[in-house]
Amino acid sequence: MFFAAAQRLALVVPFALLGWDASPARAQEIVKRFARVGVDGARILNLADEKGVAIASPAQGTLVTVHEEIGSGWSSIEIPGGFPVWVYGAYLEETPTGGIYEVTGNAVNLRPMPSNDIQSFPLPQRLNAGTRVQSIEVSDASASSKKTWVRVWSPPGIRAWIASSALVPLAAGEDGAALWDEALKSAARVAVPIVSRATPAKAPGKGEVDPNLRAEFESARELLKNERVKEAPDYPVVRRALEAVLVKSPTGPLAVEARNQLELLAPLEEAAAIEVELARERERRALKAREDQRIVWEKSRAKDPLGEAFLSRGVLTREQGIDGKARYWLSFGGKRVAEVQCSSGRYALDLFAGYEVGVQGIESAGSEPSEGRMKIELTKLEVIGRR
Repeated sequence: MFFAAAQRLALVVPFALLGWDASPARAQEIVKRFARVGVDGARILNLADEKGVAIASPAQGTLVTVHEEIGSGWSSIEIPGGFPVWVYGAYLEETPTGGIYEVTGNAVNLRPMPSNDIQSFPLPQRLNAGTRVQSIEVSDASASSKKTWVRVWSPPGIRAWIASSALVPLAAGEDGAALWDEALKSAARVAVPIVSRATPAKAPGKGEVDPNLRAEFESARELLKNERVKEAPDYPVVRRALEAVLVKSPTGPLAVEARNQLELLAPLEEAAAIEVELARERERRALKAREDQRIVWEKSRAKDPLGEAFLSRGVLTREQGIDGKARYWLSFGGKRVAEVQCSSGRYALDLFAGYEVGVQGIESAGSEPSEGRMKIELTKLEVIGRR
């Protein structure tokens, strides 16, 4: 819920188009398709979930661009002029142009409410340094803008979620790109270019971030990005890198960014730990299953009237390997139980293919008869029957 001070302020600032190429060609480049809001009261939410927080309720017929559609019935959309969202003022710097702020940090969250609690989950996209946004209101007019939340119009490219069922296709013959271009022009009231951040190096002043420390933080964040896609991520090294930044800059905007990254890292670490524990549990269960099968195998052999007479028994089959060499297997009960070899040449195994035989011999270490991984070097072979 918005703060009381914010509720008393009317949204009197129009949508702004800030530093954006609004040509139809640009629209076609980023848009999957165009559509319109088909029902009154449709809610645009911060999450693809009906329990999300509404950030806008566009009128029926509002033109939107659809960037993504997911199977659960939600569409990621953008509307002309952007959405009213909240940014913490520590990441904004006032500019000479009234009502315009410049973003001073990277990966700055856009939230549906003036808070960073779990209910105010940020939109998927984030702002980077140099982006300019138009303000709407502040949550606490008595506080410095650096220490309160500022409501702004989101810049182009920022998207939120709407139920796919609330959208309808454009009418036949409507040119979506041209309509979007006109809508952007109508929404634009102030055209402010994005200022390059490339400035001559200088010693950081009060409130500024040491460029070397900024580079260290960006390196840690890039490290997190890379580790996330690995099969076995090394999150401890990421945590050490972020905590090193906090040690050098315990307060200020960079500290807030580092803590945000640590908050992002925490559930990833937990998920990785759970995955490791699950892998251990799977291995433990696999070992127990093999041991249980071995016990069953031994009991079956004990019940077999010929079980004590032979190390193994079964129908001998010949298989041609991809290396061109023949391999011989014993199968019992429709399942392979052992591979047999006769290095001495005492038995021409080809002659016994298709026969049920019992064998004695030397069993290789690590054999798993229940899984067909027993290997036997023959010392004796006896025909039991013909199959």
